[in-house]
Amino acid sequence: MKYVQCGFDCLDFNVLKRNLVHLPNFMKIWKESSRGAMFSRDKVTGISWSSIHTGMHWQKHGISDMWGRKGMHDAGRDGPQDVKLPPSLDFESCEKPYSWDYMNKAGYTTGVFNMPVTYPPKSVSGWMVSGFPCPSNKDITFPASLQKYIRKDYAPDWVNTVCEPKDVDPCKWVDRTPEVKTFLSQVADMEATRMDVLEELLTNEPVDMLYFQSSIVDRMIHTHGINDNTDLPVYAICDKILEDLLELTKPERLRIVSDHGGIGRLHNHNATWLMWGKNINPGYLLPLNEYRANEVDVVPTDLYWMDIPPPAPNEFDGKVVYDCFVRKKHDDDKKIEDQLRALGYID
Repeated sequence: MKYVQCGFDCLDFNVLKRNLVHLPNFMKIWKESSRGAMFSRDKVTGISWSSIHTGMHWQKHGISDMWGRKGMHDAGRDGPQDVKLPPSLDFESCEKPYSWDYMNKAGYTTGVFNMPVTYPPKSVSGWMVSGFPCPSNKDITFPASLQKYIRKDYAPDWVNTVCEPKDVDPCKWVDRTPEVKTFLSQVADMEATRMDVLEELLTNEPVDMLYFQSSIVDRMIHTHGINDNTDLPVYAICDKILEDLLELTKPERLRIVSDHGGIGRLHNHNATWLMWGKNINPGYLLPLNEYRANEVDVVPTDLYWMDIPPPAPNEFDGKVVYDCFVRKKHDDDKKIEDQLRALGYID
């Protein structure tokens, strides 16, 4: 597969690094990746994933609610509270192009699987299976004919197993959480079912690129917290998901990304950025300074990775993180080279 994005909601770069010796599939990617703690500006699922996939902050894409619910805003947001957000758009009313739209325009087919704030599903060149929050009793696929692959025991999210996300206050599902051992068993079974559905989709509906997401780390932080007793068990389930994805897709390019980090019961800014595969500069570490990568840098960097020109000047709030790559000639370099050749300085 040309490109795979493996998203893990709340996967904290520092927690991942601390447990790496116990996570063989992450370790394999880690050694050959460009990586670092990506700065998550807003630290909220709906806002941050929308920023990751548009290359724009909420002021441009318009999704300002933690769950991307139209007309809501700022619910549960633990970013700067002096910034009052306007009523949110939802996925249906957001008119900005997403990463997969740019890839489709360049001629690639895409599978979008379980990405947050993608309900109801939109038309893509390929297919889409909506992610959280979406109802358990509605069709969640584009095209609609692919609903046949969604098994009766398939849950879009663990929250769907205890309540209907669209109908319940975002925090009330926390009160319905079983003890840790049962919770881990439930999410492991849920993700195993998800991977079975994904395998059937990829077998029967192959695509050039895949966007995948799992929310289980975020569900742990909001139920039992991320601590010395819970971090490794839930990160180990993520490691198994990564193993299955690598086997299913055999990607040329792999991006592992999260919308924010989290320790204890709180989100933080330390999201995960790992890039592995073709043209990647192995071992490069993102700087922790004013040039630190953040969520709006994902789309422009990935388009550059795929040799797809940016759509227009100032289209994105983000930048290309060039240092993640083995040196490629930039447009300015090529212009200078052409000028030198015209003057006879080089052949």
